[in-house]
Amino acid sequence: MRRLSSLEDHFRITEIERAAGELFRNINMAIVADDQPISRQDFQRFVTDRGAFVWLVDGVIVAYLLLEQVDGAAHIEQVTVHPEHARQGIGAQLIVVADSWARERGLPAVTLTTFRDVPWNAPYYERLGFRAFLPGDWGAAMGARMDTEAARGLEAWPRMAMIRPVSKLRTAEAGVHE
Repeated sequence: MRRLSSLEDHFRITEIERAAGELFRNINMAIVADDQPISRQDFQRFVTDRGAFVWLVDGVIVAYLLLEQVDGAAHIEQVTVHPEHARQGIGAQLIVVADSWARERGLPAVTLTTFRDVPWNAPYYERLGFRAFLPGDWGAAMGARMDTEAARGLEAWPRMAMIRPVSKLRTAEAGVHE
C-alpha cells in the first residue's frame, strides 16, 4: 500500500537507501554504495511538493519514490525498494504512482536517469516500457542533471536518461491503493 510521505519518514528512507546501496558494492560500484542518502532538507522539498511517496508492507515502509517536474515531464529522482522486498512488483507499482502523479499535473511523460548496465536499473526500466532518452531531446534541466551526476563521479559507469509516455492505465486499474 502506498501513501504520501511525511518528513517523519526521512530516517526510514535513509535506511532503505543504504540497504539498497549495498547491492552496488557487490558489483564493484562502492562509490554508489557509499553515496550519502538524501538529506533531510532535500527530502523536505519533495514532501512539500507532494512528490514523495512510500510503500508499506504490514505497516512498515519498504520502498519510496521521489518525483519532481523536470523540463515538462515527471522525473523520478529516486525509486528504491529495500532488498528484502525486491522482486515483488513494488517498484513497478511505484512507477504506476509516477504515471498517476504526471497525469494529475498534465505532464506527458515520466523520465529518470540510471545506470545502463546494472540489471536492476536500465534493463529493468526497459521492461517497464522506458526507452533511451537521447541528449538531443533533453531540455536544459535534464542536461544539467546529467552534468551534476557526472561531477559526482557516476560517469565511471555508463549512465543514461530514459523516458516513458504516461500510461493510459488509471491508478485503480493498476491495483494501487490510496
